[in-house]
Amino acid sequence: MLDNRAATYEKLGNLQAALRDARRMIQLAKGGAEGYLRAAKVLHMMEKHDAALDIYEYGLRNVPKDKPHRMLLRNMHQKMSHRQCLRKPVDPLVILPIEILQIVMAQLDFRSLICKDLQYLEIGQALVGESVLEAAPFAKNLTTLLITGEESVTLDTVQRVLSICNRLSRVEFRSIVTSNIVACWPTEMPELKQFYMGAFAKDSSSLWYLNMPQLVKQAPNLVDLGLPGWNRPGAARSQLDLILLTELESINLERTLMTSFPRLPPTMRRIKMSDIYNVELSNGEGLAILRDANFTELESLDFSCTSGITGAALRLLLEPSHGTVKHLSIDHCPHISNANLCTFALEGHLRSVTELNVAGAAIDDDCAELLAAHLPRLTSLNLSSTNVTGIGVKAFVSRPKLAVLKLNHCLRVSLDAVEWARAQGTTVEFQFPDLPGRGKRVRYGE
Repeated sequence: MLDNRAATYEKLGNLQAALRDARRMIQLAKGGAEGYLRAAKVLHMMEKHDAALDIYEYGLRNVPKDKPHRMLLRNMHQKMSHRQCLRKPVDPLVILPIEILQIVMAQLDFRSLICKDLQYLEIGQALVGESVLEAAPFAKNLTTLLITGEESVTLDTVQRVLSICNRLSRVEFRSIVTSNIVACWPTEMPELKQFYMGAFAKDSSSLWYLNMPQLVKQAPNLVDLGLPGWNRPGAARSQLDLILLTELESINLERTLMTSFPRLPPTMRRIKMSDIYNVELSNGEGLAILRDANFTELESLDFSCTSGITGAALRLLLEPSHGTVKHLSIDHCPHISNANLCTFALEGHLRSVTELNVAGAAIDDDCAELLAAHLPRLTSLNLSSTNVTGIGVKAFVSRPKLAVLKLNHCLRVSLDAVEWARAQGTTVEFQFPDLPGRGKRVRYGE
C-alpha cells in the first residue's frame, strides 16, 4: 500500500510525501528491495544524486541475495554509479602530460583563465600582453596577481588593472615597459601590501616614469616593494622618498639607478640595493640620510656589487639594530675594509648574522679568525676571491654551526684544506685545484 501511495505522490509531484512513504517502507521491511528502490528513485527526481546512490548501497547491504528485486537494486546502483562518475569534473592539469598542457595553455588568451571567484592567478611563460585588460573586469575578487614571465606589459596596463581589481593585495609584474608615459595612479589602493614592478630587461627605463610620490599616496599600506632594473636616467633625478610608507618592511632596488640612499621609514627589515654602480653614500648628504634612518628592526642587507657603500655608511645602517641583522651581503664592495669588518664584529653588530657574503674582499687569515670568533650563529659563508688560506678555513669550519662555505677563486686555499673541511660535515664550493706552492701548511686534524 505504501509503495502504491508513494507512486501516486510521484505522479502528483509531491516528492517529499513520496520520500516519506519510501522511508517508512524501509523501516517496516528492511530486508525488502522495494523501499530502497522507491526512495532512491524519488531522491534522483529531486536531483539528490549522491543521496540516491547512498540508498542503493544501503539496500545492497541489507537485502538478502535471494530476495525478489535484489538484482534490480544492484543494476540500478551500478547505473547510478556510472552516471556519477561521468558527472564529476576531471582536472586536466592532473591527468594530462605536461607537454600537452603547455601546448594547450599557449593557445589560450588571458580571458579564458578568468572566473569571477578567482582569487589567485600566476602566469609564467605565456603571452599575456594587453589581454590582461580584457580579463580584469571579470576578476574583481582577485587578491593575488603574478605575471612572472618575460613577456612585457605596459605601465598603462598595470595602472588600469589595479584600478579595476581593487581587492589586490599582492601584485607582481616582472617586465614593464613605460612607452615614455608617466604613471598617474588614479585609484586608491589601500589593500595593496606587496607590489613588484620590474623593468623590461631589453628596454629598461627610468624610475622617474613610475611617479613614486603619487604611488606612495595611493598605496599607503605597502609592506613589500620591489623596483628592480630601472637603470636609465630620468627627466629629474630626485631622491626616492618612501618615508610615508609607515608599514614598509622590505625594499628591492637591485640594478636601479639612483644617486643617493632613499628615504625609508624606520620599520625596514630587508633592504636590497645590489648591482648599483652610481649611488653615493660617502658624502655629507648621503651620510646624513643614513644617520636619520634609524632602522632598529633590520634583518637583511644586500649591497652586493654596489661600489658606493663605505664602512662609515654600513656602520650607520648596522648600529641602530644592535646586532639583529641575520643576512649580510657586501661582496665586491671595494670601500669596505678588513678593519671595518673586524670593528663591526668586535662591537657586536654581526653577532646575529647567519649568512655572510664577503666575496672579493681583502680578507686575510687574521680577519677570518676574528670574524669566526665573533659570529657565533654563522651557518653560510662566502669567502670567494679572498686572501684566506687553510688557517682561515679552519677557523670558520671549527665553529659547529657552519654548514656552507664558498671558496671559489681562493688561490691561497689548498685542496687538502677543502677536503678537511668537507670531512667535518661542511658543504664546500671550490672551483680551483690544488696548486703547488699555494697556501700555508696547517694540521687540520687538531
